[in-house]
Amino acid sequence: VEGAKPTFSPEYRLRFGLLDGEDQDGSRPGFQTAFVLNTPIIEDRLAARLSVDLRDTDGEGGPNNQTIRAGLLYEPTDRLSFGLTHTDIDNADGRQQIQSPRLTVDYAINDALTFTSRTQYTEAQTEFDQFIFGRSRDYETVDQEFRLVYETDRLRAVGGIFYTSIDEVSLLFSTPSTPPPLTGVQT
Repeated sequence: VEGAKPTFSPEYRLRFGLLDGEDQDGSRPGFQTAFVLNTPIIEDRLAARLSVDLRDTDGEGGPNNQTIRAGLLYEPTDRLSFGLTHTDIDNADGRQQIQSPRLTVDYAINDALTFTSRTQYTEAQTEFDQFIFGRSRDYETVDQEFRLVYETDRLRAVGGIFYTSIDEVSLLFSTPSTPPPLTGVQT
């Protein structure tokens, strides 16, 4: 899950809206409130960004889908930058929760060659019902990427290595609910 990165230009946005059920993500009708705050803290060196998206799609008046992203960008020199972000997603009244911090380090070796290290940890829990069965899935991932990018007016090349570790528990279980009655069947 990747959102916009902090920048050194102030940005403030606030949005209220009605969801008509025709959204790309298949949301039911409801309300949405979202805001973004991006601000420099130290001119051309340190910036912060916060975005929040709250959605009420069940009509009960509280957010049942929320996404919160926070990030810091630190550039101690013109060639070195550190980006720290955290994403927290809580959907459908706790039936899906994701937390994911990430650290990105970029170092411009020269005008054409940049080294990037990206480290990310993700922890997620999902639960959902399917007819008379339910499923629960918990997982943790650790990702590490080292990348070199060579870029000039005539050529762009990318090379690197990537490592990921996944620890997952997935359960299938029966739910105590009774199946819906069959229509057209006389008893």
